[in-house]
Amino acid sequence: MNQAPYQTNQEEALRNQAIDRYLQGMRPAAIARHLGRSRKWFYETLHRFQQEGRAGLASRLRQPRHSPSQIAPEVEAAVLRVRRLLSSREDPVLRFGNSGADAIAAELKRAGIEAPSRATINRILRRHGLSNPRPHQRKKQTLPADYPWPQVHHAHVLHAMDFMERVLPGGQRLYACNLLDVFCQWPFLALITSKTKQNVVDFFLAAWQDVGRPNALRVDNDPVWRGSSSASYTFSTLVRLWLYLGVQVIFIPPYTPQANTWIESFNRLWSRNFWERMHFQDLSMVQQALPDFQTYCRIIDPENWTTC
Repeated sequence: MNQAPYQTNQEEALRNQAIDRYLQGMRPAAIARHLGRSRKWFYETLHRFQQEGRAGLASRLRQPRHSPSQIAPEVEAAVLRVRRLLSSREDPVLRFGNSGADAIAAELKRAGIEAPSRATINRILRRHGLSNPRPHQRKKQTLPADYPWPQVHHAHVLHAMDFMERVLPGGQRLYACNLLDVFCQWPFLALITSKTKQNVVDFFLAAWQDVGRPNALRVDNDPVWRGSSSASYTFSTLVRLWLYLGVQVIFIPPYTPQANTWIESFNRLWSRNFWERMHFQDLSMVQQALPDFQTYCRIIDPENWTTC
């Protein structure tokens, strides 16, 4: 009788026992029950025996779905090189960027290197102990499904603008003026130390000379737009300026920042990657760094170069 050889693997031994009992005339259901396996398992074992004999019952090594050897060494080296560059914060522009898979892929693309998938980049980072846990994200407030969002399909159609107020260590207050082309996410950034009418007018004139004038502007209900709380039912100087320039003004509902989602998302980037990262001590430091941050925001997505 074709008896099984000496076994060193428990599962392989069970397969050989199943065939031994089958050759002795035991029924498949009884074999499976006796060995604590399913009938499907037995028939698979029998099929392997019929196709390859006893050699077919040997345990087979399972190949991993993703093998590290599939990643070309030069690709892995490029991913690690870019990660080190982004994490070093030494480049005056890239110091404001992130250092995860998406940021690495974008930098590889800008360098003319075909970037691997996000999963592949993350696998490389994990293998070298460079992966970081994702930061906890607050649950976003949402608006009704039928909220009338503007439809924007081209650059220079809709701009969104907002202020970010901050106080420096010495007590000096400043306001970041953030303006964004909604379609291509192209920003124009400036700083003012007080929200006077003239400062804000100068900001808009400089912004639209640089990035172009939009068809419409989306803003919140900041008091600066009103001009005066005592002059009800009148247009402020700023609203008059916008209308004079042919720019439609869209005010979002009061206390509803999520209705200006584009600029609110950009403000979070400004806070996280610019203000919190740099630990500014005085106004001159902020003014010196802001142009580099604006450059970073404009090149973070290569599509910005052609769509705006």
